[in-house]
Amino acid sequence: MKSASWAAGVVFLLASSFLWARPDAARSSVQLGAGEVVVDHEPSTKAAPPVPDLSREQRIPIPKSVVFATPFPLLWGSSVVSPGEYDVALKVRKDYRLAFDLRARRRGVDVEVPAERADYSEPADEVSVSLAAIEGDQGLRASLLVRWGSLLFQGNFAPLVQRVVTHGNYRLTTYHFPDEIAVDRSLPLGLLEPADGEGAPRRVTLLRDGERYVVRLEREDYIRRVARRGALNRELDLLRRRARRAEDAKSYEAKIRSTEAQLRMIEKSLTKSQGAVEEISAKVEKSNSKRLSVALVGSPNECQLRVVLPTGAFVFPLEK
Repeated sequence: MKSASWAAGVVFLLASSFLWARPDAARSSVQLGAGEVVVDHEPSTKAAPPVPDLSREQRIPIPKSVVFATPFPLLWGSSVVSPGEYDVALKVRKDYRLAFDLRARRRGVDVEVPAERADYSEPADEVSVSLAAIEGDQGLRASLLVRWGSLLFQGNFAPLVQRVVTHGNYRLTTYHFPDEIAVDRSLPLGLLEPADGEGAPRRVTLLRDGERYVVRLEREDYIRRVARRGALNRELDLLRRRARRAEDAKSYEAKIRSTEAQLRMIEKSLTKSQGAVEEISAKVEKSNSKRLSVALVGSPNECQLRVVLPTGAFVFPLEK
């Protein structure tokens, strides 16, 4: 296997040096701190497709219907992958660099993240997809690995490091953002909750539209129900596909009816979730900082969320 290197100077790690990879049939997962990152894919087949053409700009679907899921934000290169589920494909960019193209399903934001390539002398007879954790000087990280014929595609990621800020009536669990962080359309800022613990925590996301910034606050219980709705929809799609192929389709009817009933309950609860999602426009201030930072400021009774970006400081009032 030929060696390759990361653009940032990190040595490309061979598959034999990974720890804790736990492939389970069509699923592979890694434990990163208190949460688990998962990749689901179709079961392996021996019918290996031709290796992809990497000589031109294009998006290349992986022939295994790969879904990547994370419950917390991940730092991947200079981009942040928001919590959610993503369909994964390969991407050859305009400069011919490789990327994994992550397209959000029902949660998350589309993002392209860097990928590296390595070559094997002997091709594999199937496409394989897995996750693996890596221990090293930079702390616990993980990799998405796609083996396709004689090629291996790898992308490294890590959870963002948390920090807690308390001010006035609020406690914000946010992150240490690196200097090179990219703010595209969306950036998760953390979890906001009452300092006294009384009240529902809300997930905080910075949204960008050109030079306009908005903060979205979403209750955690609402987010969990949205995620549950997505899981039930996928389960229902799978049951219906299996029923169409099965000789005894009636054997699936009870499971389909049960899943449909659960979906109706979730939809009903979501329609009653008044105030579960709130968006706050920003007041713009000048700033000389080049580093992204998040803080709670203002008087205890007029608490504000202050987000500093290279383009300026944006203040979002939390008290009405």
